[in-house]
Amino acid sequence: MKLAVCGKGGVGKTTFSGMLITLFASEGYNVVGIDADPDPHLSSVFNIPLNEITPITELKELIDEKIGKEGGFMRLNPNVADIPEKYALKYKGIKLLVLGSKRGGDGCFCRENVLVKRLLEHLLTQENEVIILDMAAGIEHLTRGTAQLVDALIIVVEPYSGSIDTAKKIQELAKDLNIKNLFLVLNKITDDDEKDFIYSQLKELPLLGAVPYDPKVRNASLKGISPVELESDMKKAVNEIKESLKERLK
Repeated sequence: MKLAVCGKGGVGKTTFSGMLITLFASEGYNVVGIDADPDPHLSSVFNIPLNEITPITELKELIDEKIGKEGGFMRLNPNVADIPEKYALKYKGIKLLVLGSKRGGDGCFCRENVLVKRLLEHLLTQENEVIILDMAAGIEHLTRGTAQLVDALIIVVEPYSGSIDTAKKIQELAKDLNIKNLFLVLNKITDDDEKDFIYSQLKELPLLGAVPYDPKVRNASLKGISPVELESDMKKAVNEIKESLKERLK
């Protein structure tokens, strides 16, 4: 199963992704979590410091080896099969990778983009692994080619008009990329009125489920406790969403 999770910043998509990763891993699946957000924070959901995983786009020696040195001949189809094993951080049976993004002053990012695209294509064609990508709102790492390999794009929305507007933009981007399976997840829901209002604005998207606002998860994050380790209402709701996904994507 290959899943991409996206939504406006702050909607809780990274915590949601982390819980999905944990729940699939707890069932014995080989899981690779990929942080594809330009502002990466997936590792922090597991209480892993950000500096413990170097983004792929910052591994200059690797880029030189796989793509070729800057200014020279560029390999467009490098062998990347060894990258997940060598450069992913292993945590409780999970592999975590950070793709990285362009930063000011870095100049041309062509070689880095080629490597990231090829790596995603490789990961998304592995039959024995669950791949979960924590995306930015713009799903910028999904090209037309890689988008075809994603089984589902999950859009996380909270009770906030800006979040709904972003979901509509993502929906249009997904159409342009011909992504077949789009699903909606409502997050931080406090009552049925919020749930009904959001869904009334996004009726074209199949609803996977609603995740309640859970102060236990919020307090855990503030105290430096990994929210994915807690037994919480949020985790219970995400587990139900996981089971729904497994049914829908059979």
